[in-house]
Amino acid sequence: MISQIHYAAGSKAYIDGEISKYADRRLQPVESIDTADKYEIYDLSDKNNVLGDSIDLIIDYAVGNDEFKGVVHYQAFDLSKKRDQSVAKAIRDALDNAYNDPDSGFVNGYLAHRKDHPLTIIMLSIWQSEEALDKWLQSDAYTTLKQFTNQRIRNFTETFKTI
Repeated sequence: MISQIHYAAGSKAYIDGEISKYADRRLQPVESIDTADKYEIYDLSDKNNVLGDSIDLIIDYAVGNDEFKGVVHYQAFDLSKKRDQSVAKAIRDALDNAYNDPDSGFVNGYLAHRKDHPLTIIMLSIWQSEEALDKWLQSDAYTTLKQFTNQRIRNFTETFKTI
């Protein structure tokens, strides 16, 4: 499993340029399902950051393999120290439940924190389809996480598809 992920946002031209410039890297472009013309690129090579103005994620827990194809669900939780452990446990449990359900459409998932904001916890989950993700978001296994979600500057959800 990888221990770090770097990602940056930019235009499609920027993303394509980074892929050309760093052909030796495992770079995965994604396109927002929620926002038109919004792209990001994930560096999954587990090497030092080359993307410049990017966000560095340190992986604290992972399930599944490191396949990064399908629908990427990104959730950021910016919480107080007191609640950090409870949301981290809820994320681990939710990822484990999805992983252990062979019919869920779950590919893999990560619990991470931002290197520049250690109290911002990130959950990345990768799904075979939007339908599989939607089903999980409505499931009992996801219910515990709902108490931690609200749309604030560093507490948000985005969904992408790999391209």
